[in-house]
Amino acid sequence: MIRRSLWLWALLCGGCEATGMEYGQGILLAAPLITLAGALLSAGYAKLWQPLAETLRFSWRPTLMVLVVFTALCVGIVFFPPGSGEWIGEALWFVGASYLTLQLLVLRIAVRQGSRKNYSLASLAPWSLLYPPALIFGYWGPATSEVGAFPGLVWVLPGYAGLVLVPVLCALLIEVLVRRKRLADRRKNVLPEARARFRSEQIRTIL
Repeated sequence: MIRRSLWLWALLCGGCEATGMEYGQGILLAAPLITLAGALLSAGYAKLWQPLAETLRFSWRPTLMVLVVFTALCVGIVFFPPGSGEWIGEALWFVGASYLTLQLLVLRIAVRQGSRKNYSLASLAPWSLLYPPALIFGYWGPATSEVGAFPGLVWVLPGYAGLVLVPVLCALLIEVLVRRKRLADRRKNVLPEARARFRSEQIRTIL
């Protein structure tokens, strides 16, 4: 499975495998854009949950801090040989899909806590798994295509080029929309009952 993941990456990128350093550099350059996309997804997901969890909010501060760090770490790649960022598009696709998949799963867990701080930090949690190997490979990685099984496992498999991301996203969206509809139905049912109870109390007071 891991070999197939790396093979899929190489095949869709033109049939030639990149070196370990090129994989890492592509991910380092793509990380700020992936982080921004993840932040927008997190903010939208929190917005959907707000009628059900009123205390849930998304804070941009942790994301902006991470974006500054990631952008600073990208500066060093400018001094690498030409073509260092050749694989940024593929990194956006494969690693971006894995990041967003893991992010959605972590966010769903964070929703239960309903804390603004925990939710905002949880949106960045997948980078603790995906970014360190990219940093190591991007600056000190091998100049050969032998990158081992670990990068394929953490960079490609979680999202598998969107084949896992799309079902997870659809399932979570359906869940929150169904819950919101149930809440709306309950409120519709409760309102007439409350009005009837209030009227009966008024009649009793008058009598």
